[in-house]
Amino acid sequence: IKVVKECSKDIYAKIDSQLMREALINLLENAIKYGVDNSTVILSVKRKSNKILIDIENKGEVIPEKERDRIFNRFYRVDKSRSKKTGGTGLGLAIVKHIIDAHNENIYVQSTVGIGSEFSFSLKKSKVL
Repeated sequence: IKVVKECSKDIYAKIDSQLMREALINLLENAIKYGVDNSTVILSVKRKSNKILIDIENKGEVIPEKERDRIFNRFYRVDKSRSKKTGGTGLGLAIVKHIIDAHNENIYVQSTVGIGSEFSFSLKKSKVL
């Protein structure tokens, strides 16, 4: 799986860099783990008025709509049988949600058959530090 970064230059946000790094690593690892072989994972960072929008999208397994609210719960797995195949504890997305909450923002997920899944959140834009 190829990872592509689409990021405008000169984007600044007031964040806890260690926590944000952990959140992005968890999201990218999941996008790769559940992506289709020979596909692309896209990490996109864009400016929009007073916010910075971050999206991670893959071409892969669809997350059923009824499961989307629960995937951020600790130890929750959409498909329990996948835990043996893909590994993991079911904590990654719970950690991501906690980190985004700590930045006073929300995380969203969209998942569409034939397209894939997209996790997105925003951060408050700041001036150059």
